[in-house]
Amino acid sequence: MEIYVSDRVQDTKSDRQVSEMSIKRLKGTIGGLVFMTFFSQFLSFVREIIFAYCYGTEFEADAYVMASQIPVTLFAVVTTAINTVILPVYIDKKENKGGECAEVFLKSFMAVFGILCIGLTLIAEVSAERIVRLFAPYFVGEIFDLTVVYTRILFPTIILTALTNLITIVYHAEKNFIYPVTAALLQNGSVIVCMAVFGRKYSTGAAVAGTVAGIALNMIFMLAPRVRILLGPVRLSDLRQDIWRVLYQVIPVTVGVGAAEINRIVDRAIASGLDTGSITSLNYSNKLTVVLSSLILSALATVAFQTFSSCYVKGQFRERSSVLTQYITVLLVLLIPVTVGAMLLKREIIAVVFARGAFDETALNQTAAVFQYAVIGIVFIAVREILSKYFFSSGDMKTPMVNTGIGVFVNIILNVILSRFLGAGGLALAASISSITVCSLLMVKIILREDKAVYKKMAVDLIKILAAAAGMSACLLFFGSRMTIHSNLLKLLVYTVMGACVYFAVLWLTGRDILRHTAETFFHEVKK
Repeated sequence: MEIYVSDRVQDTKSDRQVSEMSIKRLKGTIGGLVFMTFFSQFLSFVREIIFAYCYGTEFEADAYVMASQIPVTLFAVVTTAINTVILPVYIDKKENKGGECAEVFLKSFMAVFGILCIGLTLIAEVSAERIVRLFAPYFVGEIFDLTVVYTRILFPTIILTALTNLITIVYHAEKNFIYPVTAALLQNGSVIVCMAVFGRKYSTGAAVAGTVAGIALNMIFMLAPRVRILLGPVRLSDLRQDIWRVLYQVIPVTVGVGAAEINRIVDRAIASGLDTGSITSLNYSNKLTVVLSSLILSALATVAFQTFSSCYVKGQFRERSSVLTQYITVLLVLLIPVTVGAMLLKREIIAVVFARGAFDETALNQTAAVFQYAVIGIVFIAVREILSKYFFSSGDMKTPMVNTGIGVFVNIILNVILSRFLGAGGLALAASISSITVCSLLMVKIILREDKAVYKKMAVDLIKILAAAAGMSACLLFFGSRMTIHSNLLKLLVYTVMGACVYFAVLWLTGRDILRHTAETFFHEVKK
């Protein structure tokens, strides 16, 4: 049973000092992750730009996007179980029984997940046509056949992905967060090289080959320094208690992820019946939304889960709550202005990033229309991710599961309704509303359970941040109606600088402590 702060006595002075030292040490790690994530997202940006240049929103692009998402969706239960359940158990064993016991545990589960993934892959290969029909019921003819071929090629990569995720646990438990991010650069780099060199000759087949090669290179790079984990015998007989413990926690995760994946299936099925290019435009807008948020979120989320898990195991509940509020505040400070700016400059952003080659005016209008609705959910998706990890780290899998189910129900209903009026944009808006719903429910749950005083300051900070964002919006709208800039790139740069100056100026006047905290979190230790 989880024990919350309200059930605990006040931390001692020494505990608070330890908490402050731990948070300071994290600042350097987060700062390094931000820089590495920047390079990763830059490569991701380049990958999407090259993909848009080569393929635009043609049916071949839809086939690749659909095929690349099917294996991820079907195997999401396995990968999520690894990422949310195995890590806390591994840390617990390492803290209480030593590193050797933890490695034996991890190696044994590698065997279990390896056998499971191989079996599921064989079943998926045999049933590929039925699976594609389930995901894309409106695909017919050439686009259907091409999607089936690509899907069969990509199915085996999930085995490599599962192994990579398990090895990543070792790095995260050792608080080595930067190496896995570095390894992930190989995946994007491989896709970029294959599309740039072979894209004209082999069309989207080059992207498929690059995806397979990138996942394999990522796995090899991650495994090389930790190859000893694969050596020695596997003792599954010693895992009986651990297996039951993991299964007990995996069940609610499976239900929650399963609900989310059903939602994804419905989402893609509806999109397959919309105009040609709808799936690809959704993919472009979603990828761009991820890029806008993940520079901040990836670093925080990676560190957060390990920190929350470690604090819970050690009984440092006040530190756990303190770190949560710090992370959420940082997300709000940095992502709210990004959301506002992206909504006001949606067309300019899409034009600068994608408008070249096969990505014509039709594709631009189609993607911009979707992007304006997708960007609404940026803040809520990021905060939801941190809140979910907060619950997972304490073994509470039920709360995120229930709220995910509610979000899926809302999303599916809105998908059906809004897609009739807004097309692919309706799917993006439905996803944003669903994220808002889930995020709000999780936040209310935490506030009701824990010490409310911890979150009062965060509420005050939110008001100041919204005031600064309102000032930025007013400035952009005022000058936007009076300035004429024909170059999309120049307009985007001018408005970004102008909006950022107004936003941070207002925030400096109303909440200097917020800015100081945000700056320290990312740059304090890096400057050293």
